[in-house]
Amino acid sequence: MGVRLNGNICKPTISNNIISEGIIKGSIQIPGDGNPIILMNDHPTIGGYPKIAIVVMADLSKIAQLQAGSNINFKKITLEEAEILYKNKITKINHFIDNIVKEKF
Repeated sequence: MGVRLNGNICKPTISNNIISEGIIKGSIQIPGDGNPIILMNDHPTIGGYPKIAIVVMADLSKIAQLQAGSNINFKKITLEEAEILYKNKITKINHFIDNIVKEKF
């Protein structure tokens, strides 16, 4: 469902619970204990914890492959930058697939 982060407690200033709303893959939720959770592929569809950010789609596979105890650094980027990163990742994947097909046939 998600990757729990430890070490940097984030405590909401008003309430731990908000009205439930839709959630997308990559959302970073802050549950009551203050340890953020990055929601992955099997995330719920709605939730009532505050969300502070979203990990871009191009980086979610990197999060999924982290070992326990790894450090994560975040960087604020624009929507346009996130789109470019995603398009570049798709291009690399397609190039990789094309090379495999060429080798097999």
